[in-house]
Amino acid sequence: MAGFLVFMVAASVDAGPFGFGRMGHAVGRLQFFMDLKLTEAQQAEMKNIINRYRAAGEPFRSNAMDARKNLRAILRSDPLDEEAARKAFRQGSALREERFVLRAKMMGELKALLTSEQRELLKEKKGLRLEKMKRRFGILSEERSY
Repeated sequence: MAGFLVFMVAASVDAGPFGFGRMGHAVGRLQFFMDLKLTEAQQAEMKNIINRYRAAGEPFRSNAMDARKNLRAILRSDPLDEEAARKAFRQGSALREERFVLRAKMMGELKALLTSEQRELLKEKKGLRLEKMKRRFGILSEERSY
């Protein structure tokens, strides 16, 4: 059940530009939840939440594909119609924003199912992951100099 839950969450919540996914990235992020030793009841409720948000996000997926096709067609046109490009980009961005908000709401509901101990462990794991990323990419501090 736990592996299925990771797949369901990953398929439902992670999307790249205009709704195209990066499944591996989502699975890594959501592995945090699976490492928390969820109860059967927590897993069942998470599955319900995921299914509800998947259904809510379905219209955005097909609209996102159409928006991306439209944007590509405009970018290939010669000469470029700047106003059409701006309009197509805004439409795609609006769809991406809606998917982002749905994903954020879903993650909030999923986190709300956790016990205080599980939330604390999740916070610790997130901190460790951030430190690992900093070391991996050579980021020594939060400040950046340009």
